[in-house]
This record gives sequence, structure tokens and C-alpha cells, in this order.
Amino acid sequence: MTSQNLSSIDRIRRIVQRGQYDHVDGTFVDLFTASVIMKIYDALNEENRRKFATLPVRKMASIALKLIR
Repeated sequence: MTSQNLSSIDRIRRIVQRGQYDHVDGTFVDLFTASVIMKIYDALNEENRRKFATLPVRKMASIALKLIR
């Protein structure tokens, strides 16, 4: 499966698994940011996961970083 066929969440999860940064939807995502996004995403219930997954990557990162403070 190519990276174009993966959802943003799947691509972010792949960054965490590989331990290497990547671009997701034109946004540079480093390992720290990806792991924070995944930590928040995994803690959400199904309804909120769907909503969170539809956000742009920059907005996901902004929300996730605010929540871990």
C-alpha cells in the first residue's frame, strides 16, 4: 500500500513505528509530534476518533500538544 492510499492517522502511526519523520498531507511531522498525536488518538472514544481523524494534521498536532501540557 503506497503512502497516498493511507489515511493521515495511518501515516502518522507509521512514523511512530519506523521512528523516522515524514511528510503527511504536505506537513512535516517529526517523531515526537507523531507519538503525541497517536497517544491522544488512542485515548479517544470511537466517535471522537472519527472527528479527530478528519482534522488537518496541523490542527491534530496543535490539539494534541495542548492536551499533554
